[in-house]
Amino acid sequence: MSKFSIPYLYNPGVLVGQISPFLNSKIKKIVTATDARVKPYNSKLVSSIKETYQTPHIPELWKFVDDMFYVWKREFCVDSGKHQIFDVWTNYMKKGEFNPLHDHNGALASFVLWVQIPFKAEDEKKYPGYVPTVNECSSGTFQFLYPTMIGRLRSHIIHNDISDEGTILMFPANMKHCVYPFYTSDEERISIAGNITV
Repeated sequence: MSKFSIPYLYNPGVLVGQISPFLNSKIKKIVTATDARVKPYNSKLVSSIKETYQTPHIPELWKFVDDMFYVWKREFCVDSGKHQIFDVWTNYMKKGEFNPLHDHNGALASFVLWVQIPFKAEDEKKYPGYVPTVNECSSGTFQFLYPTMIGRLRSHIIHNDISDEGTILMFPANMKHCVYPFYTSDEERISIAGNITV
């Protein structure tokens, strides 16, 4: 009888974390304060989001991201020297705004934290014009686009909503990703994104 095995080919991937509701509430209070929208960041990004600003230093968040990076390196066998968190910004996305397909070239890893998501996925799917067979990756979703080891492109779609507040993703900085617009809320979708370099 033949025996088969599948070797695991190490490839940096996506790590998902969850900050505590208490910390997320604290972060939300900081980034929604009027003095958080001081240093515009739009000129450094490829986005169709009107309000993007440099994020104030939040020690507890930086510590969480730092700890998460060590786990990310260990889990995906990434060898790196001394690292630093840099280029951290806050997106205040409004209804109809989006972030086109892009990557964060020049860094090793990137992260995104969903601080506030003002809609439910099921409401977005009921929005007029949404056709699941055509628009599976639209209406408030986050999407990764990546090549397989045989060169084909695959996508991974995250239908995030209000239940994902406090969720943080860490992924290779050169991994293509985008954010589709939402339509069922007049409140802001607030996310913090940043890069880690060595």
